[in-house]
Amino acid sequence: MKRILAALKGKLEEVKLNNKVKRVEAALNSAEINAESEKIELDGKLTELISDLDKCSDINNFISELSAIMSKQEENDKLLERINAIRTYLNEEV
Repeated sequence: MKRILAALKGKLEEVKLNNKVKRVEAALNSAEINAESEKIELDGKLTELISDLDKCSDINNFISELSAIMSKQEENDKLLERINAIRTYLNEEV
């Protein structure tokens, strides 16, 4: 019986580890999907802002909004880079 328990315990530990790996992968994938969605949304906002430039009466407000969108794009790009760096780090051979 002790051999059976030892074998089952090893299998259970393996299943638990695989589940944790899958949860980490899912979290990274989710973060990447969210960042990609945000990138698409920001590109749309930027395009909309530029297309509405001819209707804009307050140039200072236009520049402020443009700056905010560009800052968010930079942050989003850094997030995507960081997600890929984390994924690469976790997939390195030990």
